[in-house]
Amino acid sequence: MCRVRKGGRLSQNPKMIRPTWVRLVREPDPAQSEPVHIRGPQDVHRFLHERASQELAEVFYVLTLNSRSRVVSAQEVTRGILNSSLVHPREVFQG
Repeated sequence: MCRVRKGGRLSQNPKMIRPTWVRLVREPDPAQSEPVHIRGPQDVHRFLHERASQELAEVFYVLTLNSRSRVVSAQEVTRGILNSSLVHPREVFQG
């Protein structure tokens, strides 16, 4: 039995509290056959060129990298109008 403090005194709680664990797993994108390494702007261009060239408006993407400079995810943060896109830092770091 577990004891729960109520108003300064301990009372018996008939329900047992069971520990629960949650494991978050980020799996690689199945569309990518091998990990993509980002070493500079040219690698970012190669990675996003096909996706971004099909857009009709300006789109702001965030690439998240692991400690080995491999792409973990590519997320669209905001979509703008024809020639601009307004981005607030809160949207970028919200993740």
